[in-house]
Amino acid sequence: MNPRHVGWLVFPLFGVVLGLALRPLEMDWSHFRPVQRTRVPRKTLPLPDGSAMRFLGVPDETGIVQFWLGEREVTRVEARALGLEADGTGISAAVSLEEARTLCARLTEWSGHQIRLPSREEWRMAARGGVANAEVPWGFGLALRPDNTGFARKRPARRPGSPLGFGFRDLAGGLWEWTQEGSAVGSAWSETNPATMRLSYAVTLPEGYRDRDTGLRVLMETD
Repeated sequence: MNPRHVGWLVFPLFGVVLGLALRPLEMDWSHFRPVQRTRVPRKTLPLPDGSAMRFLGVPDETGIVQFWLGEREVTRVEARALGLEADGTGISAAVSLEEARTLCARLTEWSGHQIRLPSREEWRMAARGGVANAEVPWGFGLALRPDNTGFARKRPARRPGSPLGFGFRDLAGGLWEWTQEGSAVGSAWSETNPATMRLSYAVTLPEGYRDRDTGLRVLMETD
């Protein structure tokens, strides 16, 4: 072959590309898998207005349900059914920590089940969807996804986001959700920093705080 022919450049380049494609990966990408939808038990809880609140079972490593958590944040309609004022324009009820605890107490009395706010660790266990050390509810990486319909918005979302992991909705970017410890997790529609959606992130709000960006998701203990 003529040394000046272009083939002398193409064949070595092809070999380099092939070598890069076939060489072993230096990073174990098995730890960076997204949260896959997992089938978990479901329960419904009737409310005074005739509607029903939906719960998903959160299992441990053996598959045994440890507790039941609301599929989505408590809606304005559900809060009103329990006698709480729920204003705003979004689908979820914006309430103070005191109102959130009052709602849990009323729901406990109405249903006969023990209803309360989740602890931070219980909330994170549900949000990980069975993926150990998951960084965000969809696995890893802070890149915004279409699922986050309620993040970095000018106003609260009027519909729930797509289900992730165990099937929970709006675990990142809906409302800040009150926890048993009094802090809030999950980020909110008004935030613009994706780091707030990390499962390790929590915010302590002033006592008596009540605004359109903070609500709750309720936990039902196993019988």
